[in-house]
Amino acid sequence: MEEKYVAFFDSGVGGLTLLSAFCRAYPGCPTLYFGDNANAPYGDRPAADIRRLALAAFDRIAVYPVRAAAVACNTVTAACIGELRRRFPFPVVGVEPAVRPAVAAARGGRVLLLCTRATLAGARVRRLLAERPDTAVVAYCPARLAAAVEENLFRLSALSVSPFLPPGKFDAAVLGCTHYVWLREAFERALGCPVFDGTAGALRRLAAAAGLPPPQEGREGEGLSPRPADHLAPKTGTPDHRAQKTGRAAHRGQKTGTADHFALKTGTVDHRAQKTNVCSQKIAKNAAKFPIFLGPCAQFDARAYLLLQN
Repeated sequence: MEEKYVAFFDSGVGGLTLLSAFCRAYPGCPTLYFGDNANAPYGDRPAADIRRLALAAFDRIAVYPVRAAAVACNTVTAACIGELRRRFPFPVVGVEPAVRPAVAAARGGRVLLLCTRATLAGARVRRLLAERPDTAVVAYCPARLAAAVEENLFRLSALSVSPFLPPGKFDAAVLGCTHYVWLREAFERALGCPVFDGTAGALRRLAAAAGLPPPQEGREGEGLSPRPADHLAPKTGTPDHRAQKTGRAAHRGQKTGTADHFALKTGTVDHRAQKTNVCSQKIAKNAAKFPIFLGPCAQFDARAYLLLQN
């Protein structure tokens, strides 16, 4: 029987938080991840651009045998998840801001929703907000926050979230972009209130779509709190990973992916010989259960994924 993958797509590193949660819940389940870091962030792009980029990424994903796929990006979910579901033969689930649990936690108080402009413009989020007309939900789109996460991923502990927050006191907050989940603990400290994201809900829907048993129940809206690890940073001398060039290689003789993801999945003599590279050692040691990484910055995303495994 052909091995089938649970696939994950995001504009960059944001969706790694959902991938990591899935791999913790279902260790050994084959997974693959496409991060479109070269075009990140998507949040301020026109809807037509978001649709074009998402469809192109899913065309790459679809050459693999896919069991189910997660759009681990709030912006893409808002912009075109319906079209993705119509076009591709496997189940596709999305992520949505955890507004309902945040409203419940606020007990009539004020809720802050942090999201991108494209997410806020979507009908799905407007419907979520319309469900709670009796609660003050303040939607705020922090400029360049997703880009700041991409650019500072291996030194997030030095990134202050205060400049990305509106003034005021809030009783609960929602992280409506998977990039923001990397800074969850920082937001909790800065805001002094419970912070929610859509990881748990997306994980349940993805498991159901893939025909897997339900994950162990956690707190609704609960996500991960990544721990930055400077020793895993790329040895490039620059935080800008978008300039990395990748080639192409055959996957099992017929599927096309990238040379980077192929080496990460299977390991090579040179790859395993890099005894001084912490990231390479961890990937080689866990190659059997390590996700396949696709996209223009596959190696960078693999290193980023390891931050969530600490």
